Amino acid sequence: MELNSTQEAALTAAVNQDEEIHALTHDGVEKHRGTYNECWMHLLEMQSASTHHAFKYEGWAITQVTEKK
Repeated sequence: MELNSTQEAALTAAVNQDEEIHALTHDGVEKHRGTYNECWMHLLEMQSASTHHAFKYEGWAITQVTEKK
C-alpha cells in the first residue's frame, strides 16, 4: 500500500508520540494503516456488516505493525 504525504506525516507523528501502528487488512491485502482506532473507523466506513461478522466471516483483520517505544 502506498501512502500519500498526509498519511505518511500522520504515521510519523503517531510513531513519534509512541502510538502503536496497526494495519487493516482484507483477505491479506492492506487497506489502511494508522492507530487501532483509525483502522476500526476505516473498517466501519468500508463495509456494511457488523464488525464481528467482518472479522469472523469476511476476511477482515487489524494487526499491530509497530510497538510503543
